[in-house]
Amino acid sequence: MAKDGTIEFTQYLLPDGRTKIIHIYCADDIVKMANTVRTLGGVFEAEFLTTGEVSLTVLYKEEDIAIEVVPNGPGIREAVDRLVKSAVEILTPQADARG
Repeated sequence: MAKDGTIEFTQYLLPDGRTKIIHIYCADDIVKMANTVRTLGGVFEAEFLTTGEVSLTVLYKEEDIAIEVVPNGPGIREAVDRLVKSAVEILTPQADARG
């Protein structure tokens, strides 16, 4: 369960892909959008790459529908914002089409 003001991600750990749950603090409007993504079936994932970068993805029906790859550091929060907005844009028309 996500903490207030955060988005819950499943983080894949090196070297063997073990997982743990992490929470990234975001603005309230982004958290609300992320909750919409989750309600529609999206899953947030994060992975530290061997390059030192971080891969952030939204998985939907076994497919990555949004991805951000950024250096590990202060730019992660902005990347999460872009990731969430992208996922909402992709998933919202599908929700509208279902009526």
